[in-house]
Amino acid sequence: MTEYFYLMVLSNQLNYLLLTRLSIDEMYIMMFKMKKAVEFGDFVHKLRTQKKLSQRVVADKLGIDISLLSKIEHGERQLQGRMLAGFADLFELDYRALQIKYLNQRIKSEFGDEPFFIDSLKNYIENIEQ
Repeated sequence: MTEYFYLMVLSNQLNYLLLTRLSIDEMYIMMFKMKKAVEFGDFVHKLRTQKKLSQRVVADKLGIDISLLSKIEHGERQLQGRMLAGFADLFELDYRALQIKYLNQRIKSEFGDEPFFIDSLKNYIENIEQ
């Protein structure tokens, strides 16, 4: 199922590449980000189905509409930071741990490949402490 899904995604992304004339590098970046979103969306979907909750109940708790929740579960959109508290509460997860994991994922996807990222982060932390 997962392999079929990724093949469908790849096919759609290749069509998108042809239509928009994105470079291969830009396409790779899009697919990497989509894979991460799909993984987290799959996590959301599994939690929801294990708890036997409808999309309506989860969407209401997160303060979003059902279509956005569906897009999150399918990896088309990402969970936003403002949704974390409701998500943690609904699924009885540790909010602090969830937020740390969320921020780690965002930082890694946004800055993980930057050569001076660690130096910059250290500098940022030093400036906060002053």
